Amino acid sequence: MLSSIFKPLSSRRGFTMLELMVVVLIICLLAGMAIPSFSQQYQKAKISRATAELKTIKNLVELYKIENEKYPSTDKFEEIVKENGFTHWGNDMTDPWDGCYCYQVNNQKNKFVLWSAGPSGESGDDIIFTEEDDKPVKKDLTQWDNMDKSVSKKVNDGENS
Repeated sequence: MLSSIFKPLSSRRGFTMLELMVVVLIICLLAGMAIPSFSQQYQKAKISRATAELKTIKNLVELYKIENEKYPSTDKFEEIVKENGFTHWGNDMTDPWDGCYCYQVNNQKNKFVLWSAGPSGESGDDIIFTEEDDKPVKKDLTQWDNMDKSVSKKVNDGENS
């Protein structure tokens, strides 16, 4: 038995079971370290996509205001978005987490807010744009200048909130 262990390497063929298990273990450890990193990058990419789409929509709303001297109503909003390249809006156009992009306007105060509920779908990681901001902001939407909730619109499914 000992003679088989001490045979010269050139006379042995193949790998032992122990050598194969060590290689598999090393591969599993490397994969275990890499997968969480890929997952985080995937989530960052989704956040970037949602931010870019909201920024584009915000620019459409601002352009409408320049042309019409007021922000679009929630009824007009969906039409404006569809006319400017978001052709699937209202059918299958959702944020990267299959939630909706939402829009509220208060033309008396000359304000609007546009947001996605973010990765969790709950308050805390929302992606929010307002008329004042060029970058997403962290704001509590429930306290947003006493916004009239009746003008809120979930724009991916055409429902009024």
